[in-house]
Amino acid sequence: MVCHSPGVLRHVTYQGAPLVKGKRVTGFTNGEEEEMQLTKVVPFLVEDELLRLGAI
Repeated sequence: MVCHSPGVLRHVTYQGAPLVKGKRVTGFTNGEEEEMQLTKVVPFLVEDELLRLGAI
């Protein structure tokens, strides 16, 4: 997955826990969102959301 697509993983769970918890995940960073002036456009920041769910 590239760009914003890892954001779909925020809804995926396995045995009651977020699928991304404890896993290395790559996606659009907050810095890249800011550089492209998308922080106010996208519904959530991929980096923040995946980190909140326990991704590395």
